[in-house]
Amino acid sequence: MMPPISQEAGQVTGGKPKVLVIDDTSEKRSRIKGALEDRGYAVDEAFDGDDGIRKYIPGRYAVVVCDQRMPGKYGEKVIPEIKKMSPNQPVVMFSKDVGGFTDEQKKAIGADEYVNPTGEGNMWARLGDAVNRLAKLREKN
Repeated sequence: MMPPISQEAGQVTGGKPKVLVIDDTSEKRSRIKGALEDRGYAVDEAFDGDDGIRKYIPGRYAVVVCDQRMPGKYGEKVIPEIKKMSPNQPVVMFSKDVGGFTDEQKKAIGADEYVNPTGEGNMWARLGDAVNRLAKLREKN
């Protein structure tokens, strides 16, 4: 049985902040999960966009991390659906595709942060930093 969920900060009461990771590649999901657990997060996984939308519960997650290219719904369709359910839900799009998005496209998608895993520096550290920033903002609101 799962512990009760705090609606305030996407946190298991008395526990770690929760992150939902939506990605169709099991190896990438596993690596993202490990990187975030190392930073003190509890992680739920979804294997594609449709699964992510099914698993998403407003108020449960401090942050959602979403890939772009997946079978079924791409991230650019998943993120607006999540934002429709919960407009203040912090979301990170983590995909090599983000480098090709214009500012207008990013605004239409609605993610709060865009992290390109092929950019400079350690991709796991950059993803973790983005999740930390958004989780802290969520706690303040």
